[in-house]
Amino acid sequence: MTLLAYANPGDLVAAVADWDIGLVGADPLRAGEIAFTAAYAEIEATYLVPPGSPIGAIEEVDRPGVRIAVSEKSAYDMYLRRTLRAATLVHAPGIEASFQRFVAERLDALAGLRPRLVADPARGCPARGCCPGAPPRSSRRSAHRSRAVRLRPGCVSSSRRPNAGSYARG
Repeated sequence: MTLLAYANPGDLVAAVADWDIGLVGADPLRAGEIAFTAAYAEIEATYLVPPGSPIGAIEEVDRPGVRIAVSEKSAYDMYLRRTLRAATLVHAPGIEASFQRFVAERLDALAGLRPRLVADPARGCPARGCCPGAPPRSSRRSAHRSRAVRLRPGCVSSSRRPNAGSYARG
């Protein structure tokens, strides 16, 4: 077995021909090329907003004129592409780059996984904090190419690791 590391989930998905099993957030937009197992982890996604923001809850983010920094091709990016009706996504190539855009361009919100967003204000980010409310979930699932063989029952549950990242076996 060979482990392949990718910088982000989008890179893993783009390299679908190079691996047999990968760990990536499931999304209907990816289902054409990738078959997903049941979720092995669920990570809460939310928004970080700057001090003085009129946004007080998740339900208030999807409004005209609201600009949201997001890591391109992440599971929460895919979810927001499908569900946002009025707000504008501002894409960046990775989590750190989306954080930097949020700060530098004084965007209205930063979309991401709660564990990371909670840490950002501690790094000196000019942010009030995470929005309260019922956020979307990012379900991490093992994936395999549609043409690959079916996974052995129990394969995923017996190899769970928290925060496993974006890895694939080639």
